[in-house]
Amino acid sequence: MHKIFLGIVITLVLVFGLRYCEHQKDNREKLVANTALIEKQLKNVGKLIVTEGSYSQIYTYNDTKKLMMGMVDSKKKAIVIVNAEASMSHDLSKVTSEIVTESKTLRITFILESELKINPNIEYCDVTADIWNPFEAEDYNLVKTA
Repeated sequence: MHKIFLGIVITLVLVFGLRYCEHQKDNREKLVANTALIEKQLKNVGKLIVTEGSYSQIYTYNDTKKLMMGMVDSKKKAIVIVNAEASMSHDLSKVTSEIVTESKTLRITFILESELKINPNIEYCDVTADIWNPFEAEDYNLVKTA
């Protein structure tokens, strides 16, 4: 009886140990796949950043829905903090130039307009809503476009 019980315990330990190792292997494979995806997104670009700036703004979003023929109000509100970084740059791969050997200078003959990039970081704080007027995807989209 002891041998059967000991065999069952050893079998269970081996099965759970193998399952644990398989689970850990799957997690490692996911990490490698995500890293490869990020690596594919990087590209080699030569840019001259002319201006950089950081901006912050706080917005308050309010919405009231009238219920029961205007007798009851259902309110929802959110405080939204937006931190953005903006930069203006020139793509150096599209600049044409010529070398003037007499004066030993480089003359830029063509440069594109500046490229503006804005990277916003939107953070929702103090989101409150009533049960009859909940926050939905439309509300979040409306706040992002405002």
